[in-house]
Parts: sequence; C-alpha cells; structure tokens
Amino acid sequence: MKSFLFTYTNLYRPYIHHINAILEPYGLYAAQYKVLHDIANNEPTTLVQVSKRSFIEKPTARKIIKKLIDFELVQAVNSKEDKREKFLTLTEKGKNQFNEIHEKIVEFQNNCLQAVGADDEELEQAQQLLEKIREHLIEEVTE
Repeated sequence: MKSFLFTYTNLYRPYIHHINAILEPYGLYAAQYKVLHDIANNEPTTLVQVSKRSFIEKPTARKIIKKLIDFELVQAVNSKEDKREKFLTLTEKGKNQFNEIHEKIVEFQNNCLQAVGADDEELEQAQQLLEKIREHLIEEVTE
C-alpha cells in the first residue's frame, strides 16, 4: 500500500493531459478550468475563497481569474460593504461554456471509469480515502 500515493501522482499527469485536450478548443487549461469550476459551484465568491478552497496561492489565483475575466467567462463585482472586495460570478458566456465543457469532462471521466470496470462502492471508497488524505495534507500545511 505504500505505493498508493505514488500511483495517484502517476495518474495525475496523463489525466491532466486528457483534460487539457478537451479544454484546448476553448483556449483554457486545467488550472483555469479548476478555478472556473470552483466559481461556478460557489458563486458569488471571492478570490480569497477560491484560493483557499482550491489550495492555489493568491497571486496565482489572481492571474487565473484575470484571464477568465479577459475571456469574458467571469465577472467581478465590487462589494457594497467593502469596495476592496470583489465578488466573482460566471457571465452568461461563462455559464454556457462551463456547462458545455463540464459535460465533455464528465463523459470522459465516465468512459475512464467504465473502461476499468470500477463499481460505485469502489469509487466511493477511493473518493473518501483521497478526500481524507487531502484534508490531512491541508491541515498539516495550515498548522
């Protein structure tokens, strides 16, 4: 079992390669999609919240969000209470493009899981284990 995390890291690069191939026609990369996905599922949100949830440093998150704004996928609206704070939401174009991309990614993921014959119970156990490891690693960093 000591090779479990090594196996996970070996999976990551080919997976991202396939995700980037899906995103290429949209001019996006996996890191940008990850932020777009986070905003879509947590809007309205802020840069700080995206950064914390995604475990991306704020300067990197800022650059990615700026690019998503330049692509007119995300909009930033000033908070009425604090002018320094901006709330991020998807634009109409962003919602449409996110939904289209998300469908393609889910189809790709389902094809991968079907190809290896993973059943729902195995997937649930694997997901729970990966989430526990992630939580542990985040707690370790923030202590």
